[in-house]
Amino acid sequence: MILEFSIFICGAAVMALELSGSRVLAPYLGTSSFVWTSLIGIVLAALSVGYTLGGRLIDKFPNTQFYSRIILIAGLLTASVTLLQYPVLIALTRYVSDLRLASVLASLLLFGAPSVALGMILPSAVRLRIEDVENSGKSVGRLYAISTIGSIVGTFAAGFFLLALIGTNMMFLLIGLTLIITSILVDHTSMLPIKALSLVAVLIAAFIAEDLRVQVAARGMIDLDTKYQRVFVLDSETAATKRAVRYLVTDPLGSQSAMYIAQPDELVGSYSRFFHMIEHYAPEAKDILLLGGGAFSLPKSMLKEDKELRLDVVELDPGITEIAKDYFHLDPSSYQNRLQIYNEDARTFLNRNKKRYDALFLDVFGSSPTVPFHLTTREAVGRMREALKPDGVLIANVITAIEGDAGRYLRAQIKTLKEFFPRVELFPVSEPENAFRVQNIILVAFLANSKTPTTKPTTTELATLLEHRWTKKLSDDVPILLDDFAPVEFYMLPALIAMRQQNASSKMLPEETLSLTPLRP
Repeated sequence: MILEFSIFICGAAVMALELSGSRVLAPYLGTSSFVWTSLIGIVLAALSVGYTLGGRLIDKFPNTQFYSRIILIAGLLTASVTLLQYPVLIALTRYVSDLRLASVLASLLLFGAPSVALGMILPSAVRLRIEDVENSGKSVGRLYAISTIGSIVGTFAAGFFLLALIGTNMMFLLIGLTLIITSILVDHTSMLPIKALSLVAVLIAAFIAEDLRVQVAARGMIDLDTKYQRVFVLDSETAATKRAVRYLVTDPLGSQSAMYIAQPDELVGSYSRFFHMIEHYAPEAKDILLLGGGAFSLPKSMLKEDKELRLDVVELDPGITEIAKDYFHLDPSSYQNRLQIYNEDARTFLNRNKKRYDALFLDVFGSSPTVPFHLTTREAVGRMREALKPDGVLIANVITAIEGDAGRYLRAQIKTLKEFFPRVELFPVSEPENAFRVQNIILVAFLANSKTPTTKPTTTELATLLEHRWTKKLSDDVPILLDDFAPVEFYMLPALIAMRQQNASSKMLPEETLSLTPLRP
């Protein structure tokens, strides 16, 4: 029976390792299909090596002592990911600009060895369980079924509960601890002192990891796990103004939201100010739909400035919304029902939405700087069009270049928008004359009967923003995006590489936060 239990545990460990691995890679490499492909491919390759190696070795050492040692090694290797992840990922982020290569190397260096060891377990258990040829098929099928059930349990337990409850680092230590205990249960007669010492070492590592998390939080960085992603909350000072700023970071290329700690309603990011162009293009807009809430920096600012404004905000991750409440001064009750929050996928919301809005803001990113493909397609844009009143305006934030390979996504997105919005204007944020610079670009899309304002901008800030409008003709070299064909991440790969190179000296990475003069919360 203990053999079946060990197979169950090891099956669960494989899937928990893979899911936890995605959380480890996300802050440094993102969560694009390139990262997931690398992680899944490397784990499968390593498991194959483990199956072969384990089968050969168990034939030479067909006993439970050797089998228990394999499980012990798997536990130690898995627990070691907690220590190895930072130096490995820091080095790859600094020295490897190609996302695909960095993802493959990170997956190999961090999860290759543990996966090989875990792969050795199943063929070893099969060899030990088979007692006669007549029942070998039955035995093998039963063990594979138990392993698969373990994988299913590990997948749901890690994905639905454990990662959000205990965090990524503790997850690796928990997997390692469970495997070491399983090793002792399989065979407590051999190498017991080493197994006991390993058990104590992992327990000590867990206490150290928790203590380090508390210390780092006290110095200005909080490491959190939601049901969807790993999140860092960072406190620092701006280099130019020395103002205290709190950042929300979920990926390797910078912060997703920022807040001046002393002025929670003031906008920090320059790109977010461009959403105020709605005051010029649709000054009467009062009902606005915002897809992508983040730490709610934009909603807080707009609701403070306009007491008649009503915002519906769709934020996929309820954990992010709670972080906004806990760390970014979001208090929905203070707006007297002018702010409604929907924690669901933006496309799902659009599919069932019946309300019509004066304006729609799109500020959603999956693995930065990529907009989730299902929000870029003709079908999605059609839903956005249906969510707008006849004179409604759509304003979207994207991160891309305008021309060249790094601008292919932008050109495809504009072409797709024009299927429903005949006029689309774009506003490069940081370098308005540079077509090849990867930067925030604000798209403003108008319906056929939307009127071009004839009045001059009412404020100096609006006039300055409107001066960023791109007036040159765009290349027409990409097709529209469809649910059936939307290679958004492929189009964005050159932009991602360029952005990593551009931001090499200013990345908001966890290992660098302690050198950013962090503040105490």
